Amino acid sequence: MDDEITKLQNEIMTLKEINGELTAHKNEYLSAKQSLNRMSSRLRKLCKKLIPINETVIEMQSIANEIREHAKTITLRNK
Repeated sequence: MDDEITKLQNEIMTLKEINGELTAHKNEYLSAKQSLNRMSSRLRKLCKKLIPINETVIEMQSIANEIREHAKTITLRNK
C-alpha cells in the first residue's frame, strides 16, 4: 500500500513538473504571437501612410502580408 502511495506521489510530482513546463511554453508562445501581431499591425499602418509607388513600400506590404499569414497559420495549428 505504501509503495502505491509513493508511486502515485512521484507520478503527481512528475505531472506537476510537466504541467509547469507546458505552461511556460504556452506563455512563450502567446508572447511571441502577440509580438508577431504587433509587428504586422505596425508595418501595415506604416504602409498605409506611404504611397505604394516605390519598390521598398511594395516589399514592406508583402512582408506585412507574410507576417499576417504566419500569425494565422500559427493560430490555426495550435487550436
